[in-house]
Amino acid sequence: MAKARVLAILIIGALMLSMVGPHLALADPFGKPVNFAPVDNATDIGPTSPFEFTNTPDGDGDSIYASQWQWRTTSGNYTQPLYDTGIFVSTLTRLDVDNGLYPEGVFAYNTKYYWRVRVQNDRGEWSAWSDETCFTTI
Repeated sequence: MAKARVLAILIIGALMLSMVGPHLALADPFGKPVNFAPVDNATDIGPTSPFEFTNTPDGDGDSIYASQWQWRTTSGNYTQPLYDTGIFVSTLTRLDVDNGLYPEGVFAYNTKYYWRVRVQNDRGEWSAWSDETCFTTI
Protein backbone atom coordinates (compact mmCIF):
# COMPACT_ATOMS: atom_id res chain seq x y z
CA MET A 1 0.00 0.00 0.00
CA ALA A 2 2.84 2.44 0.86
CA LYS A 3 4.57 1.67 -2.48
CA ALA A 4 1.33 2.40 -4.35
CA ARG A 5 0.95 5.73 -2.54
CA VAL A 6 4.57 6.74 -3.34
CA LEU A 7 4.08 5.69 -6.97
CA ALA A 8 0.87 7.72 -7.20
CA ILE A 9 2.60 10.79 -5.72
CA LEU A 10 5.49 10.43 -8.19
CA ILE A 11 3.10 10.12 -11.14
CA ILE A 12 1.06 13.15 -10.05
CA GLY A 13 4.26 15.13 -9.49
CA ALA A 14 5.58 14.18 -12.92
CA LEU A 15 2.29 15.21 -14.56
CA MET A 16 2.29 18.55 -12.76
CA LEU A 17 5.90 19.20 -13.71
CA SER A 18 5.20 18.36 -17.35
CA MET A 19 2.43 20.98 -17.38
CA VAL A 20 4.41 23.68 -15.56
CA GLY A 21 7.97 22.79 -16.60
CA PRO A 22 8.10 24.69 -19.90
CA HIS A 23 7.13 27.86 -18.07
CA LEU A 24 9.95 27.53 -15.55
CA ALA A 25 12.68 28.38 -18.04
CA LEU A 26 14.43 31.65 -17.25
CA ALA A 27 13.66 34.31 -19.81
CA ASP A 28 16.12 36.92 -21.00
CA PRO A 29 15.83 40.00 -18.81
CA PHE A 30 14.47 41.95 -21.77
CA GLY A 31 14.38 39.49 -24.58
CA LYS A 32 17.02 39.73 -27.23
CA PRO A 33 17.55 43.21 -28.73
CA VAL A 34 16.77 43.60 -32.42
CA ASN A 35 19.17 45.54 -34.64
CA PHE A 36 16.97 48.24 -36.15
CA ALA A 37 19.28 50.52 -38.11
CA PRO A 38 21.03 50.05 -40.35
CA VAL A 39 18.82 47.23 -41.58
CA ASP A 40 20.43 43.89 -42.36
CA ASN A 41 22.40 43.85 -45.61
CA ALA A 42 22.06 47.60 -46.05
CA THR A 43 24.39 49.19 -48.58
CA ASP A 44 25.64 52.72 -49.14
CA ILE A 45 25.75 53.44 -45.41
CA GLY A 46 27.84 56.47 -44.48
CA PRO A 47 30.80 55.82 -42.17
CA THR A 48 29.24 58.09 -39.52
CA SER A 49 25.68 56.70 -39.73
CA PRO A 50 23.77 56.02 -36.51
CA PHE A 51 23.14 52.56 -35.07
CA GLU A 52 19.90 51.71 -33.35
CA PHE A 53 18.21 48.74 -31.71
CA THR A 54 14.75 48.02 -30.41
CA ASN A 55 14.08 46.12 -27.25
CA THR A 56 11.15 44.59 -25.40
CA PRO A 57 11.01 45.48 -21.70
CA ASP A 58 10.86 42.56 -19.32
CA GLY A 59 7.74 41.68 -17.35
CA ASP A 60 9.16 43.10 -14.10
CA GLY A 61 9.27 46.64 -15.41
CA ASP A 62 13.08 46.80 -15.25
CA SER A 63 14.60 49.50 -17.39
CA ILE A 64 17.72 49.53 -19.52
CA TYR A 65 20.75 50.43 -17.45
CA ALA A 66 23.60 49.72 -19.87
CA SER A 67 24.44 48.26 -23.25
CA GLN A 68 27.42 46.85 -25.08
CA TRP A 69 27.88 47.20 -28.82
CA GLN A 70 30.40 45.35 -31.02
CA TRP A 71 31.41 45.56 -34.69
CA ARG A 72 33.63 43.31 -36.74
CA THR A 73 34.72 42.98 -40.35
CA THR A 74 34.17 39.89 -42.46
CA SER A 75 37.64 38.69 -41.58
CA GLY A 76 37.30 39.20 -37.85
CA ASN A 77 35.36 37.80 -34.95
CA TYR A 78 34.01 39.11 -31.68
CA THR A 79 36.89 37.87 -29.54
CA GLN A 80 38.82 40.78 -31.03
CA PRO A 81 36.17 43.07 -32.51
CA LEU A 82 37.01 46.03 -34.68
CA TYR A 83 35.29 48.22 -32.10
CA ASP A 84 33.67 47.44 -28.75
CA THR A 85 31.95 50.10 -26.66
CA GLY A 86 32.56 48.08 -23.52
CA ILE A 87 29.84 48.38 -20.91
CA PHE A 88 28.17 51.63 -21.83
CA VAL A 89 26.04 52.92 -18.94
CA SER A 90 23.12 54.64 -20.63
CA THR A 91 19.46 54.09 -21.44
CA LEU A 92 20.02 55.14 -25.06
CA THR A 93 19.11 52.72 -27.84
CA ARG A 94 20.91 54.76 -30.50
CA LEU A 95 24.61 55.45 -31.05
CA ASP A 96 26.04 57.97 -33.45
CA VAL A 97 29.09 60.11 -34.00
CA ASP A 98 27.14 63.33 -33.41
CA ASN A 99 26.36 62.47 -29.78
CA GLY A 100 29.93 61.24 -29.24
CA LEU A 101 28.96 57.65 -28.56
CA TYR A 102 31.37 56.16 -31.03
CA PRO A 103 34.43 57.87 -32.45
CA GLU A 104 34.60 59.19 -35.97
CA GLY A 105 36.97 57.16 -38.16
CA VAL A 106 35.98 53.69 -36.91
CA PHE A 107 34.37 52.72 -40.22
CA ALA A 108 36.13 52.87 -43.57
CA TYR A 109 34.51 53.42 -46.96
CA ASN A 110 33.44 50.50 -49.17
CA THR A 111 33.71 47.92 -46.37
CA LYS A 112 31.33 45.29 -45.06
CA TYR A 113 30.73 45.22 -41.28
CA TYR A 114 28.82 43.00 -38.88
CA TRP A 115 27.40 44.20 -35.58
CA ARG A 116 25.51 43.12 -32.48
CA VAL A 117 24.32 44.61 -29.18
CA ARG A 118 23.19 43.40 -25.77
CA VAL A 119 21.52 45.24 -22.89
CA GLN A 120 21.67 45.11 -19.11
CA ASN A 121 18.75 45.90 -16.83
CA ASP A 122 18.91 47.92 -13.64
CA ARG A 123 19.38 44.70 -11.63
CA GLY A 124 22.58 43.79 -13.52
CA GLU A 125 21.09 41.04 -15.71
CA TRP A 126 22.26 40.86 -19.33
CA SER A 127 20.10 39.96 -22.32
CA ALA A 128 21.32 37.63 -25.02
CA TRP A 129 23.23 39.27 -27.88
CA SER A 130 21.10 40.51 -30.77
CA ASP A 131 21.24 38.50 -33.97
CA GLU A 132 24.18 39.73 -35.98
CA THR A 133 23.33 41.98 -38.92
CA CYS A 134 25.58 43.48 -41.57
CA PHE A 135 25.93 46.62 -43.66
CA THR A 136 28.31 47.95 -46.29
CA THR A 137 29.63 51.50 -46.25
CA ILE A 138 29.66 53.73 -49.33
